Amino acid sequence: MREVFQKTFDKIYCINLDVRPDRWEFCQKEFERYNILDLVERLPAFHLPDVPEAGCTTSHMQCIRNAKKHNYKNVFIDTKKMLGDWAQNAKIIKINSLEYKKNYDIMPNFPQLEDKLIVTLGKNGCKYKDKLFSTEEVPVKDVSGAGDTFLAALVVEYLKTNDIERAINFAQDCTTKVVQKHGVATI
Repeated sequence: MREVFQKTFDKIYCINLDVRPDRWEFCQKEFERYNILDLVERLPAFHLPDVPEAGCTTSHMQCIRNAKKHNYKNVFIDTKKMLGDWAQNAKIIKINSLEYKKNYDIMPNFPQLEDKLIVTLGKNGCKYKDKLFSTEEVPVKDVSGAGDTFLAALVVEYLKTNDIERAINFAQDCTTKVVQKHGVATI
């Protein structure tokens, strides 16, 4: 897996609040488990207690600015924030249908983002470049972590195959398994 990361990604960022060293320690253990710790750069999250969303947005924008500055090519974003110029260097942007609706009015101002969007639609699958990727109907017990599972599986399969549609199908399969379990689950 290490070789795949090295060939595919120019840089891996992990955004972490300075006030949460426990989370960084956990992430380091996970990165060590996959032998990629030395490929990951920790970026201190911007901590704005009065406006947490602004801190999160600023942190993501810092990653994108770094990617643009260094001309990185494979940038995947999973964001709850309003899209804009800051996201134009992304290869793929994963948002859910609610986030897409929040961004709908501004999308004509950023037509270059439309072809980068994967919009997850819950039990209805997801949409990419006007193509609907349906998913198997299953009994849902908990959706906690479903979006994270989708993006992680998408990136892993894309790294292996360099085929975004195959990666989307794999991500859908993984997410379908996770939502059938209680709590945040791993597969």
